[in-house]
Amino acid sequence: MLGKRPIKMSQDSSDVSTLVEEVPSFSSVCASESVKIPRYIPPKLPERVVAAAPVRGELHYLKKKLIIGNVSRWIPVSERDDTASHKWMVTKT
Repeated sequence: MLGKRPIKMSQDSSDVSTLVEEVPSFSSVCASESVKIPRYIPPKLPERVVAAAPVRGELHYLKKKLIIGNVSRWIPVSERDDTASHKWMVTKT
């Protein structure tokens, strides 16, 4: 017997088998009890899926393509009203 011993235990005890408790083996425990093994359990899904309510104003939603253009024209010196050399036009289609 290794490790610490109780104080009341005699040092010259020859019968160690009476002092040591018998520990049941793993195979005997498995045979007598059902051993639970970890496994994957899928989540519980609801039986009926409820659709989301339509968004307010969904019928008025329009998607259009917006093209913006930027055009400049040179103004001859004889036609200028001020110091601007170009006439800028922004177009939207």
